[in-house]
Amino acid sequence: MLWVLIFVLLIIMVVTLLLKARSKREPAAYPYQKADSLFSPAARSFLGVLEKTVGDKCKVLGKIRLADII
Repeated sequence: MLWVLIFVLLIIMVVTLLLKARSKREPAAYPYQKADSLFSPAARSFLGVLEKTVGDKCKVLGKIRLADII
């Protein structure tokens, strides 16, 4: 019984050390770039016109695919 406890504690220590060593590495560089804005100037202008048109009746959401709704 004592050997099992020692073995389990040893495994926990090894896993903890491996996780700490892994977290110290530098994060991987991704090929993605941050966009300047979500909407183009024309799309943002159109969204503003839509929001003024519907007023408080509805909430206008942009960049939502029909597949996400269905």
